[in-house]
Amino acid sequence: MKRRTLAVRSTNSFAAVEALLLALLTATERHEPTATAGIAFLAAMRSQGRDAAKAGGTEALDYLLIRVCDDDPSKADVREVVLASGLITSS
Repeated sequence: MKRRTLAVRSTNSFAAVEALLLALLTATERHEPTATAGIAFLAAMRSQGRDAAKAGGTEALDYLLIRVCDDDPSKADVREVVLASGLITSS
C-alpha cells in the first residue's frame, strides 16, 4: 500500500466509521463473499463509505483505508483489496 500523509483530521465521526469498518471487516472474514451475511456486511461497508465520502471526500476514504489497514498489518493486504475494490474508495 502506498503511504502518504493526509490532511483529514481524526474526529469522533471518523473514529466511529473506522470502528464500524473494522467490526464489519472482522465479521466479513468469517463468511464467503456470496453468503447472505457477507453480502449484508459489504452493503453496510458501502453505506459507511458513502457517508464518509460525503463528509470528507476521497481524502477521507483514503484516510479510513490507511487506518483500517494499519490496525492489523497481517491483514492489511486483504483489507485493502476488500475496501479498495470499490466498496468504499473511488480510486
